[in-house]
Amino acid sequence: MSERHLDQYGRLPQEIRDDPYPWYDRLRAEAPVQQVTLPHGEEAWLITRYSDAREALNDPRLSNDPANGKAPAPVGFRHMGNSDPPDHLRLRRLVSKVFTPRYIATLRPVIERTAAELLDSIADHSAVDLISEYAHPMPLTVICEMLGVPSSDHAALRGWFSTMAAIGAAPADELEAAFGSLMAYFSQLIAAKRAEPGDDLLSELTAVRDGSDALDDTELLSMAFALVGAGHETVTNLIGNTVVTLLRSPAQLREVLDDPTLIPSAVEEVLRFESPVPSAGARYTTEPVVIGGVEIPANEHVMIGLGISNRDPERFDAPADFDLHRGDVAHLAFGHGRHFCIGAHLARLEAEIAVATLLARHPGTAFADPDAPVEWLDGVARRGVRSLFLALR
Repeated sequence: MSERHLDQYGRLPQEIRDDPYPWYDRLRAEAPVQQVTLPHGEEAWLITRYSDAREALNDPRLSNDPANGKAPAPVGFRHMGNSDPPDHLRLRRLVSKVFTPRYIATLRPVIERTAAELLDSIADHSAVDLISEYAHPMPLTVICEMLGVPSSDHAALRGWFSTMAAIGAAPADELEAAFGSLMAYFSQLIAAKRAEPGDDLLSELTAVRDGSDALDDTELLSMAFALVGAGHETVTNLIGNTVVTLLRSPAQLREVLDDPTLIPSAVEEVLRFESPVPSAGARYTTEPVVIGGVEIPANEHVMIGLGISNRDPERFDAPADFDLHRGDVAHLAFGHGRHFCIGAHLARLEAEIAVATLLARHPGTAFADPDAPVEWLDGVARRGVRSLFLALR
């Protein structure tokens, strides 16, 4: 993540994208807390050790509000992920009234139907790109259906969010254009839901109340953006990472095929082993903070490495091994503390159903070309495969 590792477009070299873990190990060995240069040129303090990361994720002196950083803060974009108490508690309380575990459990038939329909559409293909034809459209379809987004708009949303996710890979003007298009789209959709509420999550969010408190339009706009963005890109990568990991681990794949009840264990271990979100949302020090014996000054950007921490040998035995039967998978893939991902239950459920449905229908699934390398995505904010060509058998 330092300048010597980046190309002219701010991207990491292919060899690091393909296998960042030896590089992570070197960073951790050099200094568990160190200053690095991010692809867009900003300096940040990177935390690489599990114990430090877990502590930092719940440290009130590390703010999620970009107003506490040195760079100008975005205007009018406010959701749980970039706010601090008391605003964060208020927003989370309101959203939690709608986005409950019980509500998520009711989505199982929708997820199962979506997975089945997508596999039906590619059943007669000799080879498929699992990412573009299954792993990406499945969670996007689910979250859009939850929010009441018309199916005719799914493709446009997917394109905009794909651009937004390519931090460190897409040009700044493309990122700005994609963000502007998304904001305009969700502004129109929220207005439509206020005028004519439907039986969907966004309509419920427009109506949710806690006494006299409610989400205003800016908060609704930010929440819709965050739910769709986190609700499909992360799950896409989790599905792809799980399938790749199982195909690279034939003995454990056979265990899963023989006993599908192991699929939740496989997904949980992949969350640690190939964390789809390599780092937590940006934090900013509100005062000088000592982490791992290093003092970080006030108003500094702190980058909490989730993928790095989840491979920390001080916390996990044989962290470079994928182990279906790992007894203690206390990973940080969904964060920790007050900002623990509100969509964690949904992400797990979607990934488990996606993998279970694929393997039940096509137990002989294999790489279409066993010799072809797996190409991983650009950007430092995501970990997932760009494409995954498989033979479905």
